[in-house]
Amino acid sequence: MVSKKMKKNKNVGVSLRHKVKKQKPLNAELVQLSALASHYMQRQLFSQAQTLYRQILEQRPNHAETNQFMGLLLHQLNQSDLAIPYFEKAIKLDPNNTLILGNYGVVLKKIGQVEESLLIYEKAIKINPKLSRIHYNLGISLAALTRYSEAVASYDKAIKLEPGNAQALNNRGNALLNLCLPERARESFSKAFSIDPSNLTSASNVAMTSLYLPQIGPEELFSIHKDIAARFPSETVPKLDSGKVSKRIRVGYISSDFRTHSVAYFVKPLLKSHDKSRFDVYCYQTDAITDDVTHQLRLYAEHWSNIANLTVDMLVKRIRADKIDILVDLNGHSANNRLAVFSMRAAPIQVTWLGYPYSTGLNTMDYRISDNITDPEGESKAFHTESVVRLPNGFLCYEGDPDIQYDSTLPSDRTSIITFGSFNNLIKVNREVVSVWSEILKRVPNSRLIIKSKQFQEESILRQYMDLFEEFGIAKGRLDLISYVEDRKKHMELYSKIDIGLDTFPYNGTTTTCEALWMGVPTVTMLGDRHPSRVGAYIMKAVGLGSFVANSPQEYVDLAVRLASDKGMLSGIRENLRSRMQQSDLCNAKLFTENMEVAFELMISKREATHGP
Repeated sequence: MVSKKMKKNKNVGVSLRHKVKKQKPLNAELVQLSALASHYMQRQLFSQAQTLYRQILEQRPNHAETNQFMGLLLHQLNQSDLAIPYFEKAIKLDPNNTLILGNYGVVLKKIGQVEESLLIYEKAIKINPKLSRIHYNLGISLAALTRYSEAVASYDKAIKLEPGNAQALNNRGNALLNLCLPERARESFSKAFSIDPSNLTSASNVAMTSLYLPQIGPEELFSIHKDIAARFPSETVPKLDSGKVSKRIRVGYISSDFRTHSVAYFVKPLLKSHDKSRFDVYCYQTDAITDDVTHQLRLYAEHWSNIANLTVDMLVKRIRADKIDILVDLNGHSANNRLAVFSMRAAPIQVTWLGYPYSTGLNTMDYRISDNITDPEGESKAFHTESVVRLPNGFLCYEGDPDIQYDSTLPSDRTSIITFGSFNNLIKVNREVVSVWSEILKRVPNSRLIIKSKQFQEESILRQYMDLFEEFGIAKGRLDLISYVEDRKKHMELYSKIDIGLDTFPYNGTTTTCEALWMGVPTVTMLGDRHPSRVGAYIMKAVGLGSFVANSPQEYVDLAVRLASDKGMLSGIRENLRSRMQQSDLCNAKLFTENMEVAFELMISKREATHGP
């Protein structure tokens, strides 16, 4: 499926239009009920619509269209599994209806029956191959199965049939990004945005994809973000409740990633450690997906709301009604963000943190949480619309899983071969990274490189990277390219095969580097000129391994080669790395939370001093 921390899919094209079918029509009274139900659906008054559709089905249980509408209603209510019988009945009554088939495919994909959705779409295409929407939804299902090349072909067909289909262009960009073609992906996102300037999803995708392109300098990158942010809606500023000094500060966190996701590993320590006597914590979950991590996080927030179905205006009203003092964005321009809520000034004080390694570009975003390594004072001010708040002990707090054990012995002690490795998103492994890694392998005889990425499930990507390394003189036999490993424990255990981790640049790893350290694997990184290229340096310095930070590509190569020759030093680091990490500021939840809370209180004090009672 297209990564949600890297990009995002727009609405999958469910249609609610009533269309005449070749069956006995409804009588005048039922037609009126159906029209009213459709009116309620468009206004998200689902309970009223459901009552009317049930009334119609009581009188006409074999009306295909109404069965479909009931299924769509349940789908909108995130009860897609309950929608299946209605769609099955509708298709049995009207088997060649491409509208019903198309919407049924959407529902099947939503409940995880992705392969089955492909069969439905293929049937619809055989009936009518000129339906852009069917090709578009087929592309979504193919992408969910990591069949990205086929997904691009489906999106291309949809766009050929409907050149102005901005959603298809946007999702085509997603697929191209997963094919590690960021330049082409950005072109597709930009075209989608030019066709539909109200499509803020495509706008954010343009911004985020720019982070992956090393040829874009700091000035241009900031300009892109400001231009994108200027397209977001705007609203007036609500006044801060002047009585908040003596009350608990209401902090609201908005995220689509309150689930099994990298963001959750870093937000959990903060939610768990908040001083509830001083802070009243609200969490707004913008994604309908919930899992065990979601249920765990909910234990740490006094107020939890799943607001996936709320519009921007509805969410702004909700946040203002909750009288949130400080609203914290955990997405930035990443998947399923709600930056429009921030551009509408939903809260008096607005902060961005964690989920996006750059300025949002929004003038209504007051602060960005960082530190003096990833955003050095005096160097990064020119590239932020926000005021940068630098926490004294770092902007991250990682909580590793103590139940996952690691092998404290070096893999090379067993194999007599030094093994390098990277589990970063493959889109970060650009041509220059491959060139540098290849040089390391050349200079360390018999060494090997493990790269793990879900994109390797796509055969074309596997060949692409094999060929790229071969172009730089590295034989395929020295590479171990591993695709997606679903089980987290098995994923973590793969680090037992790696002696030295290799970070990507100019977009460093974050979770991947923390996971490597947790499993005893130190990582070579390179300090760059912007936040995403300085995170690796912050993490390594936080655990006392600043000597693993290079300042240039050549220094990166020399450092990796030197470390590979010092197995005694590597062995000593590996043996104690987890305990070293646990005792570092990077894993000190209490200290991190205290620093964050002090920052929040200073924000409140500053605003009250500026605005008065």
